[in-house]
Amino acid sequence: MPPKITKTREVYLSLKKIAMSLNPNDPLPGTIRHFAQKYSVNHKTVEAAVARLKRNGFITAQPRLGLRVSPFRPSADEDAPSLLYVYGGWRDPDGAHKIMADAAGLVAERAGIRMHHVKASRFESMLPMAAEGSIPCAIISYFSPYPGLDVVLEKFSALGVRICTIDEQRRGFDAVVLDNRRIGRQLGRLLFTPASHRRVLLCQRYLFAQPEYERDEGLREVMMEMKVPHSRVVWFSHYNHRDAPTLREALARLFNGGVVVDAVFMQTAWGVEQLREACGDAGVPVPFVVAVDTEETLKRTGISGVAVSVKEMGVRAAEMVLDRLRNPSAKPRIVSLEGRIYMP
Repeated sequence: MPPKITKTREVYLSLKKIAMSLNPNDPLPGTIRHFAQKYSVNHKTVEAAVARLKRNGFITAQPRLGLRVSPFRPSADEDAPSLLYVYGGWRDPDGAHKIMADAAGLVAERAGIRMHHVKASRFESMLPMAAEGSIPCAIISYFSPYPGLDVVLEKFSALGVRICTIDEQRRGFDAVVLDNRRIGRQLGRLLFTPASHRRVLLCQRYLFAQPEYERDEGLREVMMEMKVPHSRVVWFSHYNHRDAPTLREALARLFNGGVVVDAVFMQTAWGVEQLREACGDAGVPVPFVVAVDTEETLKRTGISGVAVSVKEMGVRAAEMVLDRLRNPSAKPRIVSLEGRIYMP
């Protein structure tokens, strides 16, 4: 269903039209009680509309002076509909979310739509705008794991907001995801083709049920095709070492226990520094490391892997969610993006 146009929104748009027809500092032709009677609504509805007009800089409201047009009134397009970008925001050292949001913002700007972005922990501040119809569409990025993103999706969807997700797929919604099985195959060739990689450590991250674990399937396919013996592979998950408070300590225990590896796969580059520190703690050489991440992050950490374009993810997500506004009854679409091999 289309975004709801509430009574508050109707009063807001009507009062804004009046404010735009007057000069700065001119009084509005009526009080809150007058407008409540004129529009046949509760006075609290008018108060909510007036509060939003004040926040957006269209009017002022002072004791004894009443409602007046703001001396710094913005142009009418300041109240254009907005595309909202919501992200987890736990870790973003290389600005991946900013790159995605900026890329999506350019697409929205060409369509005459403004851009807002907010951390998932603060999403409730945007719900009133969504309820009024000011936010008809949103992008929810699962690129950084965050347990509350599904709640965000449910809340905005219930208000009729059109949504496209990034990095994870949710039933009934458009999504931009990575071709993780193909990426897993690319990683497998990086890890097992060199004969010098006599033993490979595969680090799994079971924090959440994320589609990135399709990469494991791609890895296994390559291992079976290359007839990689089980003795050449060590599977590791920090989840199985919960008595070790950090990844660094868990890996150090593994190496101190006699496990020797020549190459390591990590789901993302987040734990690379802890891996290097663990090698130092155990007195073993730092192995060849591969991960899946943005090219900026792979460059910063100095490792190889599969680079993914977060800019393209932002562009495609914005295009899809704006197309959803134009075609609300179309079936949900899934766009799958590939990565490319990166070597420093």
